[in-house]
Amino acid sequence: MFFISAPFGNYLKFKNAISVTGTWTVNPRPGLAKQIIKTLRYIKTDAGWSWRNKIGLRNAGLNEGLLRTSYSNVLSIAALEPSDWHKIKLAISPDRNVELNISCPNLDTHQDTTSFDGFDQFPNHMRGKWCIVKIPPTSDNKLVDKIVDAGYNTIHA
Repeated sequence: MFFISAPFGNYLKFKNAISVTGTWTVNPRPGLAKQIIKTLRYIKTDAGWSWRNKIGLRNAGLNEGLLRTSYSNVLSIAALEPSDWHKIKLAISPDRNVELNISCPNLDTHQDTTSFDGFDQFPNHMRGKWCIVKIPPTSDNKLVDKIVDAGYNTIHA
């Protein structure tokens, strides 16, 4: 199976691939697409120099994401507050394909959202074919073990 991740998953649809939307949050996070250029930063990391965006998960909110995303695609969601996973679980049908985005380098704060109440409930609650966890590419084995122990079996880095 092939997945087309955001931003391309928002626009490209192919018969033999599943599109993954850009990430939706419980509440809207406003901003304009033209602000993307202003958010690009060239930074030095332990691995060398690289580009990073600080776009901050701009989106129209989960309710809009539910309307725009078909059940055959993957709805990417993120928790920003401790109660968000619970709110998200109540808002979406268990038959949806979801990606839980815990890789939010574009935010000003970096919390371990796997510790938020309800994160561990999704693998047993969701009946869709895909329940994916998106992790930072710099994740260590401890985080992967924590996700697998919670019941997830599909991880995207």
